Amino acid sequence: MSERRDALVAASELVLAVNRLASSLPGNQVGTVGIIRAYPGASNVIPGRVEMTAQFRDMKAAVLEQLSKALFAEIERVQRGAQGRDFLPRLPYPDGTPCHPK
Repeated sequence: MSERRDALVAASELVLAVNRLASSLPGNQVGTVGIIRAYPGASNVIPGRVEMTAQFRDMKAAVLEQLSKALFAEIERVQRGAQGRDFLPRLPYPDGTPCHPK
C-alpha cells in the first residue's frame, strides 16, 4: 500500500481546495468542480488518471486571478505528494456576465 498512487485521491484534495478557496474571500464568488472522470473506471483498479473541471466565477477579474493563483499553488502542493503524478490544469476564465441578484 505504501507505493499506491491513486489519482482520484489526489483529485479529491483539489475538489476540497476549490470549495475552500472560493469561500476564503469576502464576496459572492463561487467555485465548482463539475466533472470528474477516473480511469480506467473499473471497481477493482486504482485510478491512474483523472480528468476534472474546476471553475471559479465572480464579476471581478482580480478575484478570479487571486483564486486561480491559489488553486495553482494547491495543484503544486498536491502534485508533490502524489509521487510523480502530473497535473495539466487548464482554467480559462471568460469575462463576468451580470446575473439576476437572486
